[in-house]
Amino acid sequence: MHVMSNNFRSNAEIIVKANVTGEIFECKEGLSFWGGVDPSTGCIVDVHHINNGNSLVGKLVLMPTSRGSCSGSGVLLQLMQNGLAPRALIFHEEEEILTLGAIVSDQLFNKKVAILRVSKDIYSDLAAEKMYKLGANVSIPTTINAISVNLNNWENQGVEPDFGNKASRLANAYQKMGAHPTYTCAPYLLENKPQRDEVIGWSESNAVIYANSILGAKTQKHPDYLDLFIAMTGRAPKAGVYLTENRIPKIEISVHLPTDFDDSIWPMLGWLIGDLSPNKIPLVTGLEMTSPSDDDLKALCAAFGTTSAAPMLHINGHTPGKVYSIPSKLKNFNITKQHLAKLWNKFNYADLRVDLVAIGSPHASLTECQSFVKFFNGKNCNPNVKTIITIGRDILSKAKSEGLVEQLTSAGVQIISDICWCSITEPILPPEASVIMTNSGKYAHYAHGLTGRKTRFGSLKDCAIAAQSGWAKSELPEWLSN
Repeated sequence: MHVMSNNFRSNAEIIVKANVTGEIFECKEGLSFWGGVDPSTGCIVDVHHINNGNSLVGKLVLMPTSRGSCSGSGVLLQLMQNGLAPRALIFHEEEEILTLGAIVSDQLFNKKVAILRVSKDIYSDLAAEKMYKLGANVSIPTTINAISVNLNNWENQGVEPDFGNKASRLANAYQKMGAHPTYTCAPYLLENKPQRDEVIGWSESNAVIYANSILGAKTQKHPDYLDLFIAMTGRAPKAGVYLTENRIPKIEISVHLPTDFDDSIWPMLGWLIGDLSPNKIPLVTGLEMTSPSDDDLKALCAAFGTTSAAPMLHINGHTPGKVYSIPSKLKNFNITKQHLAKLWNKFNYADLRVDLVAIGSPHASLTECQSFVKFFNGKNCNPNVKTIITIGRDILSKAKSEGLVEQLTSAGVQIISDICWCSITEPILPPEASVIMTNSGKYAHYAHGLTGRKTRFGSLKDCAIAAQSGWAKSELPEWLSN
């Protein structure tokens, strides 16, 4: 048994003090609590993590830093409420997401998990609702991320009333504080998306990476709750990638593209780039002659955020502006067709028979909806396959105006707004489904930990074909096998 106390003295920075004892547990690589830790058990459920299956309950957890979703701070609060949290989190690199969750838990609810940063050598009441009751209001334009329910229809979807009511209360609290009811995890799809060099304060990890890397805006990857404090004050800590010197790449990743490829390459590239740069901003070369679509870049950034804690990446030829002061010699890594083939097999470990097709992680764009209609070409979903697209309210309105919603629903596709795949559980996710097909590298990474289901992965067209036939391809895509 190991002891940590308030008078603990070392070269550690104690961020949240607590007298705690417990068994030391070491995570040698970063972990996303959102999608990586089950708040109902306290166990690691990320099948791609080396510590998958281990319990964090009551442990003194040693971890370099966190990674992945900014909603990890909310998961830590859930663990605290359920009595299943670690007793201490000890980092040796900068970490903000879980740290902020611990600070909120301490200050608002008087529930403590010790937070330390050391050298490498050595809730019955909803937080947002409570803030509204204390008089909080946003002072700058603020959008709302996707939430845990389809706000206007959850009662008809079989969602448990206690869960649905809490999610509705949370949404209402944000609206009462003045936030716009956009309910999307892809705010860069909105018409008033940020401009180059605009200073913003976002928290959704895929959106932060897209804003910095593709739009050229500036935002740190803010944890849940800190984003609300920024919305209230109109100010953010002048730190991290708000500062030019902190946006400089630290490693180079050279991509050696196959001769031909389809849209499934982009989420795979994002996942691999993040895996090679788990806590450093990379400079990505080898894509200068490509013309990725906004959807391709969306998929790449989202998948990058599952394996890296970095808030951005520089894609040479695609990230706006110059990259200043790059060190003359960066450590270099390569991504080849062989790496892509290995990852495709890693994502495709389930049976070939598909029960559920999941599109919209992050939320689907209008062009993705248009393409999905085209790939159906008047055909219908297999009656044994549930096909769901999650979508933001703004895109849903446009899709309705173009007649896309009518065409998709006529084909048997269900379209759900407000919620996204990282929050979908039973009964919206069919209890009998055992294999999920998706075009999202992000969801292929998180799905098993979130749902217990195995995945198949492919292009958007592959997903449409699987929705119609009920089967996924057994072999590598042609562009990977040649």
